[in-house]
Amino acid sequence: MKKKAKIIILTTITILWMVFIFSMSAKNATQSSSISGGFTYNILNTFFEQFRSIDKTTQNGIVEGLQFIVRKSAHFLAYAILGGLCFENLSVLDKLSKKKTFFIALLISVLYAISDEIHQ
Repeated sequence: MKKKAKIIILTTITILWMVFIFSMSAKNATQSSSISGGFTYNILNTFFEQFRSIDKTTQNGIVEGLQFIVRKSAHFLAYAILGGLCFENLSVLDKLSKKKTFFIALLISVLYAISDEIHQ
C-alpha cells in the first residue's frame, strides 16, 4: 500500500476511534451503567451456566459488583487501542525512532484521555 494512502486510512480510523470514545463518554451515568451492566450480564449469562440458575436479585448484585471492573477495563482498552492507532500513524512517517514514536503516541493518548475526563 502506498504511504500516503496508509496515512489517510490510519488517520481516518484514529479520528473515528476518537469520535467513538467521545460519544461513549457523552452518555449520562444511567446510560453508561445500562451499557456496562448489559455487557456484563451477557458475558456471565453466556459463559457461566451457574449464573443462569440463580435468582434475578442475586444476578443483579453480581452484575453491579463487576461493573466497576468492566468499566475500568473498557477505558483501558479504548485508550490502548487509541495509543496503538497513534503509534501506527506515527510509524508510517519513518521520521522518529520507535522509542520516540511510542512516547509521542502515549502522550497523545494521555492528553486525549485528560480532555475526555474534562468533557465528562
